[in-house]
Amino acid sequence: MTGTDPNPTMSQPTSTPDLAAVLAAHRDWLNGNGGQHANLSGADLYGADLRNADLSGADLSGADLSSANLSSADLRNANLRNANLRNADLYGADLRNANLYGADLSGANLYGANLRNADLRNANLYGACVSLLLGNDGRGYQLIAHHGLTSDGEPVYLAGCRKLTITGARKHWDDPNHETPESAAKILAAIEAHHTSWGANR
Repeated sequence: MTGTDPNPTMSQPTSTPDLAAVLAAHRDWLNGNGGQHANLSGADLYGADLRNADLSGADLSGADLSSANLSSADLRNANLRNANLRNADLYGADLRNANLYGADLSGANLYGANLRNADLRNANLYGACVSLLLGNDGRGYQLIAHHGLTSDGEPVYLAGCRKLTITGARKHWDDPNHETPESAAKILAAIEAHHTSWGANR
């Protein structure tokens, strides 16, 4: 959700783990060299330096990552459900297919972040450059407006495998031969409303 600043319930963080050891073991696990899957659920990672870290598939549910530096981190398929990412730096992070359900992303830097197919339902996006327009576009996908992918802040619209500007969105979803016309109409209506609002408030 966007435009409000709710305070979603977060689990209390546990003690700060030995990050270097956890990341090394997780890297070995990802490469099939033994190691151990990173389980940082509920961990206290406030202000942690995780630049370029490979946490793909890691469990970070309920973790306190507020003010953490996650720029260019690999968070594909990571479980960040109900995580506290308030004011975190996620510049250029790869969040494809990440579970961000209920996460607090208020004030987070999401410029250049890849959010394709990330679950942002019930996430707090107050002050972030991302808006969730539709929780379900009729095909099971979310519709996201991302203002942090272009130099002028013009929104780019993400739905499923699509990443389109307003021109491309109109061309694709206004196609009279679209295979799911009802879903396409729903998506385009949400995009047009958002783009009109964005243009009026520039």
